[in-house]
Amino acid sequence: MKVRELMRFSRKYLKGRRTAVLMICMLPIGAGLIFRLAEAAIYSMLLYYGYMKPMDILTGAVEIQLAAWGIFTLIRWLVCTPLYYASAVRLSEICCEKKNFTPISSIILGRYSFRKCTAAVFLTKLIGIIFSLPFIVSSVWAYRLMERDKLFPALHAFAAAVFFLYIYISVKINIFAVPFLMAEYRDKSIFRIILYSFRILKKRKGILFRLILTYGFLMLTVIAVPYVLPEFMTAFSLCISIFIREDEYFEGNSILSHNRQTAYSRKFSDKKGRFKTSA
Repeated sequence: MKVRELMRFSRKYLKGRRTAVLMICMLPIGAGLIFRLAEAAIYSMLLYYGYMKPMDILTGAVEIQLAAWGIFTLIRWLVCTPLYYASAVRLSEICCEKKNFTPISSIILGRYSFRKCTAAVFLTKLIGIIFSLPFIVSSVWAYRLMERDKLFPALHAFAAAVFFLYIYISVKINIFAVPFLMAEYRDKSIFRIILYSFRILKKRKGILFRLILTYGFLMLTVIAVPYVLPEFMTAFSLCISIFIREDEYFEGNSILSHNRQTAYSRKFSDKKGRFKTSA
C-alpha cells in the first residue's frame, strides 16, 4: 500500500461531501480550542491581578492555576473524546460505502458511547504518561549532567532520551487507531481494542507515519487546513479499515471474536482432495 493510492481513494470518497466531513473533523478540534482559550483566559486573569507570575504557568507552583488546569483538562477529555469517536464512526461508514449513516447526535449522546469513550480516554492517557516518563527522566538527567560539565555521561543520557522518544511516538501512533477500532468493534471492551490496536499496527506504523508527514507539511500552511484535513482523516480511516480487513482475511476469523467467521474470510473446504498440493 502506498500513500499516493490512499490519497487517490480518499479524494474519491470525499467527492461531494468534503464540507460535511470537514465539519465532522472540526467538531473535536473546535471544542478543544474553546476549552484551551477558556483556560488561557483564567491564566490571564490570574496574571493581571497578581496571583501568579508568568513563570508559574510552566512550573504549576500556584494552587489556583494547577486546579484550573486540572478541571479544564478533565472537561476537555470528557467532551472531546465522544466527538473524536463520532468522527471516527462517520469516517468508517464513508470508507465502507454505507448508504445510511448513524446520526451524530445518537453517537455523542448515547450512554454506552459516553462510558466507552471515558474508559478509552483515561486508559490511553495513562499509557501515554507511562511511556513518556522514561523520556522525561532521561532528558532531565542529560540536562543536569551537562550543567556539571559531564559530557560523556550526558551524551549517553541524551541517546537514551532519543530512544525513549522514539518509543513514545510509536506508542502514540498505535493509540491513534483506537477511535476507529471502537467504531469497527462497538460491542468489544476498550481494553481488548487497545491491545488489538498495538497488534494491528505492530509492523504497519511506517505507512501511517508517512501519511502523517505528507499531510502534516501541507497543514503547516494553515490556509490549506480546510482542504487537507478532511482528506487526511479519510485516508487515515481508510488505512485502518484496510488493515482490519487484511487481518480478518488472512486469519479467517474475526480478530476480536472467538471462532466467528467474517464476511471477508476465505471460504475453502477442509475436505481432502479438494485441491491438489501444487494448487
